[in-house]
Amino acid sequence: MRGWVMQQAAKIAAAGIVEADTVLLADSDVVFVRPVEVGAFSAHDRITLFRKEDAVHAGMERHVIWHRVARELLGLPAAPPPPLNDYVDALVFWDPVRVRAMQERITEVTGLPWADAFTSQLHVSEFIVYGVYADEFLGEEQRPATSPEICHSAYIRTPMDHEAAMAFADRIGPDAIGMMISSHSHTSAEVREAAARRCAEVAASR
Repeated sequence: MRGWVMQQAAKIAAAGIVEADTVLLADSDVVFVRPVEVGAFSAHDRITLFRKEDAVHAGMERHVIWHRVARELLGLPAAPPPPLNDYVDALVFWDPVRVRAMQERITEVTGLPWADAFTSQLHVSEFIVYGVYADEFLGEEQRPATSPEICHSAYIRTPMDHEAAMAFADRIGPDAIGMMISSHSHTSAEVREAAARRCAEVAASR
């Protein structure tokens, strides 16, 4: 069993147990740059869902596999060919009531405790499973609206220098409450901290 799959299962378990209306999942690389006000990310008294429509293309092989596995766990027909929706981000809101319903569905479909079924998968994404569940099982009136971009992210594999980090920070959007420069980029702590400070300054001015 892969450690990162266990980490995902822990997120689902925690979100299902917590006594709250909303859960905010944050990647370990995220730095908050604005106050978090859940009401700003709700529509019709329901928390919004991070959803990039038709963002998953055929070349994103891992995402395509995640969609296949999600639909198997949820007992859904196979996904159509790409493009597919993407639900993966560094900052994501979840509704604990929906998480518990998703857990129950996985147990019902697989005949196993949801955690056993989930962690038995070699390739799986908690965000894709939750997003597919929300879009496929909630009626039109309950289907969550699409969230604005709440995390200003740089998914990169090469280090940012100070100039690039400042340019990145200056592009932060009006709805972003966090910023993230991937640790896989090996960007120095000094540059990452400078980018976070600059993001907070820009955010405060808008």
